Amino acid sequence: AMVNITKMYARPNASQFDAFGRVFCGTVRVGDSVKILREGYSPRDAEDMSVMRIENIWIYQGRYRVEINQVRAGNWALFGGI
Repeated sequence: AMVNITKMYARPNASQFDAFGRVFCGTVRVGDSVKILREGYSPRDAEDMSVMRIENIWIYQGRYRVEINQVRAGNWALFGGI
C-alpha cells in the first residue's frame, strides 16, 4: 500500500502525532508495518527512513473520529502510531 501523508496533528497531550493522508493503492490495516520516507530520503541512503507500526486508523464523521480496522485505496484517513 502507498499513503501520502498531508498533515500531522498533535495529540491533546502533545506526546505523539497522528498522520492524516490518502491511501493511493492497496489496503492499510491496523498492525501493518510501514516505511516512513522523510523529505531527505534517497534510495541510495536509507538514513531518512524509519519503520513504524500503525496502531490506530480513524476516519472523520463530521467533527468526530470513528475508529476502523482498515482503509482501502482512494480514502482519506487518520493514522496513529506513526
